[in-house]
Amino acid sequence: MNEDSYISEQPQRYAQWLRCFTILRTRSIDEEEFVNLCAGVCVDSAASISYLEEQLIQTLNIMLNRCISEFNREISLYADFGEIENLHIPYARFAKRIRKCFFFTDLDFMSKAFRDELTSNLRQEAERFWKQACRSLYNACLEQHNEQLEDEWYLIRRIRLFPQDKEKYE
Repeated sequence: MNEDSYISEQPQRYAQWLRCFTILRTRSIDEEEFVNLCAGVCVDSAASISYLEEQLIQTLNIMLNRCISEFNREISLYADFGEIENLHIPYARFAKRIRKCFFFTDLDFMSKAFRDELTSNLRQEAERFWKQACRSLYNACLEQHNEQLEDEWYLIRRIRLFPQDKEKYE
């Protein structure tokens, strides 16, 4: 993979963060890149950090929209090929992808209040979509009385968008 399109080290400067945001806007990241982002710092001025916060908000919106688009595309593919028995896979992938959007929660160079508000907003949007997607499948189960679909619903109900969540998405 091209060095310019991979997050191989922890970002520390303004320009490095902008490069990371550009990467995040164009593709999903792997575990190593996620770890590098979570451990990033910023040694630049408060003005630079303020601009980075704006860029972060825009990047997270793009990431969330991409997670939703990829989920919808995968659901359509499974439906088109009649692979009901694997319908839980896009749900599990969505949950994994969405968690990576929260790489910023421990970035101490941004204010805690900013991070908390952003976390709350992002989580709210992700949960809204998740509940809508789960509700759609649940309604399909009620309407179709399809045993395979009900088995998938059973598996999907156990997937937690955020691992610490206890509530069911029914």
